[in-house]
Amino acid sequence: IRSLSHWSHFTPNSESMASAGWFSCNVNDRVICIYCNTICYQWTINDDPAEVHTRIAPQCPFVLLMPSKIIHQK
Repeated sequence: IRSLSHWSHFTPNSESMASAGWFSCNVNDRVICIYCNTICYQWTINDDPAEVHTRIAPQCPFVLLMPSKIIHQK
């Protein structure tokens, strides 16, 4: 969560981003997963970080080990 300490979005919040495996790139709202090197940006208030990670990187080791309750929080 430390890499997201300057995360400016109210939603998705830094806690949900970290739980989904995202780390801040310190460039606007750009984040990266250190397990699959997927980069994502242009987050909206309706985005679910775990859902986005699962959709764009389904074979990511972090995603494969992510508890299903995090993926289906909505």
